[in-house]
Amino acid sequence: MAVSLGVSPSAEALYRRLVTSGPQPAGPSSAELLAAGLATRSPCHPGMVVAVLPEVVCDGLLARFAADLAERQAVVRNALLEAMHEDDLPAGEFEVLTDPQAIKRTASEVLIRARADACEFALATHDPSLTSVPLPLTPNTAPGVRYRVVYASSCLRSPLGRQIIEASRELGEEQRFFPGSLAALRIGDDVALVRLSSGALLVRAPALVQVLRTWFELVWERGGPLDSANPLSPKEMAVLELQAAGHKDAAIARALGINVRTVRRHVATILATLGVESRFAAGVEAARRGWL
Repeated sequence: MAVSLGVSPSAEALYRRLVTSGPQPAGPSSAELLAAGLATRSPCHPGMVVAVLPEVVCDGLLARFAADLAERQAVVRNALLEAMHEDDLPAGEFEVLTDPQAIKRTASEVLIRARADACEFALATHDPSLTSVPLPLTPNTAPGVRYRVVYASSCLRSPLGRQIIEASRELGEEQRFFPGSLAALRIGDDVALVRLSSGALLVRAPALVQVLRTWFELVWERGGPLDSANPLSPKEMAVLELQAAGHKDAAIARALGINVRTVRRHVATILATLGVESRFAAGVEAARRGWL
């Protein structure tokens, strides 16, 4: 998933040069970077600017992105909470579930009864609070149904999780990855199940099911393919970016405020995650996946 820095293409190109090549002369594009907090004036080179560390920039972008999604999710969540406390809800259009077994059974039924489209926000590849197995490994699912799942980053942090995701993909599940926060949600043709802090809400009201489906489509459009999903921590990404820019371990350690041994431990994790044996190959593979 490509992430924009929120500046013009020329300013973004300058930022990349600052990261890879060091200080650059000040100019119109640098003024844009300074205003956006992506660069600072060099204390050692008058008339030059230097990049703010990619780790810091990444944290800021993720924070803004998460805040935007959280605001959208809050609107949907508040609507659901209000619905749960209405005394005159239309009979049969909403049902509050508190029993774990009932929640699990209903979650499976939402999937099994779908005849056209089923979609889900998956917070884990094996979530016992929803169902015993992920989509579409449940038996008796209807042929011809489109299954789509947006996986949270927690699903990618173990080899078993990735194996389950791969097995589901081979069975026809369409998959995307989203790095922000999500709420457990499953939607069938005309029904939805939303996990809340205390139980779950089964929604049959057509208008609200459509709202939840619109929410899913928004996240689906912003999600990226699982191949591009990046499970590295912010610190590991900072090491990867500085390494790709040609910095040695000692320089990376100084820039990030860690020791060289920690840098090398992060490098080992990066190589294992990317499935490569050399630092050069790591840079090539990370670029192929769109991480750099």
